[in-house]
Amino acid sequence: MHRRRFLCSLTTSAIALSAAARMRGQSPSASSAPPPLADTSRLVLVNRTVAPLVDPVRTGVRLSEVQGEGLAILSGSDFGAGTIEIDLRGRTAAPRSFLGIAFHGVDPATFDAIYFSRFTASGGDARAGGMAVHYHSPPRYTDARLRNERPGRYELPIIPAPAPDDWFHVRIVVASSEAQAFIGDAAEPCLDITLLNDRESGFLGLWVGNYSGGDFADLKITSA
Repeated sequence: MHRRRFLCSLTTSAIALSAAARMRGQSPSASSAPPPLADTSRLVLVNRTVAPLVDPVRTGVRLSEVQGEGLAILSGSDFGAGTIEIDLRGRTAAPRSFLGIAFHGVDPATFDAIYFSRFTASGGDARAGGMAVHYHSPPRYTDARLRNERPGRYELPIIPAPAPDDWFHVRIVVASSEAQAFIGDAAEPCLDITLLNDRESGFLGLWVGNYSGGDFADLKITSA
């Protein structure tokens, strides 16, 4: 008698779990996908090494500091339009703190990138103690070319600037040929640009500049 009641209880629980799962649009055994940066084996590395981030509340990675630019491409990614959110942490020491997101990538030399630096490279004024946001699209539109041909358009100071060696949250919104970057919960973008190519999609990855490393955590990708 007790065994029958026990079996009935198990059956009822299973039915309830199945129904709840159907209401959520998934099977009872389905589990949520791991965060994109939870598994370093998913990253295709270009001129960098990677290590899991040691942080009690964040899931992410640390990229090494070596000469030249570097990438950690998210294997199998194909990002077109949507929103990219990530927490970043660089270094106070300049000029070794250039880090951000590469997107619409074709190969390790051809991609768009929005990134953040410890200082305004073109400044030399009072803003040099803060941070800047940059866009470039190599190999055609390098930082040097954009700084020379379109000053103040694709490289801007961030006001107010986050502390460069603390975590700061970044939200990048890509729609058609436009992109915006936001810091924290800011309502206004710190960068609002037209992309300098006609690519509609491509790989997504972590980007670091010459002699730069950095910490990347809690990457979230939402397609439009």
